[in-house]
Amino acid sequence: MPQPMGILLLLVLSLAAAGLAVLTVVSLRQRRRMRLARVASDLGFRYSREDLFNVPVRYAEFALVTSGHCLLASNVISGHLEGLAVRAFDFQYEVGHGTRRMTRQYGVVVVEMPSPLPRLLMWHNGDFTPIPARQATQTRGPWSFLGNAELADGFIAAGDEWFAHGGCVEIRRHAILLATPAPTGRDALVTSLPNIVHTVKRLLVT
Repeated sequence: MPQPMGILLLLVLSLAAAGLAVLTVVSLRQRRRMRLARVASDLGFRYSREDLFNVPVRYAEFALVTSGHCLLASNVISGHLEGLAVRAFDFQYEVGHGTRRMTRQYGVVVVEMPSPLPRLLMWHNGDFTPIPARQATQTRGPWSFLGNAELADGFIAAGDEWFAHGGCVEIRRHAILLATPAPTGRDALVTSLPNIVHTVKRLLVT
């Protein structure tokens, strides 16, 4: 039978390990926030931990945003590149309920254009596919898509490094949304913002 002092020591060690784990997570999050703030500063953008744009409402038509419940955007970077409004942010939502509830997290970039654009929804098969994307009628390698095939080919050719771990591209009305799953690919889009905007203009501005 364990002695009281042995039980107390185990309890203390368990609490210390839990506290260390919490401190590690907090430290990693803080470092990432500082890194995102530096990226924003280098681009002349603004950084905010909070969602100042009400992302779930502003982009409510996009398949990614309608994929679940308890929607949350954070770590928002916003500004202009090559004359276009650009926003990058962390986005998460939940699917299922109770013991079957799961949280999905993404890094997202939205580029807003001055004129309406051709419809496109493309989803990498390596990622969880929401219901709207399951209606895709065409495929290219690991991608399934609905809409403009020429644009789909253009994004696939340009975005290998962005979507190495899955993700999606969607165009609705005046906006283009690109997303990659966390944690592995979450920052791939943020660090490629100038290239993304250049690609978007090349593909969509005639």
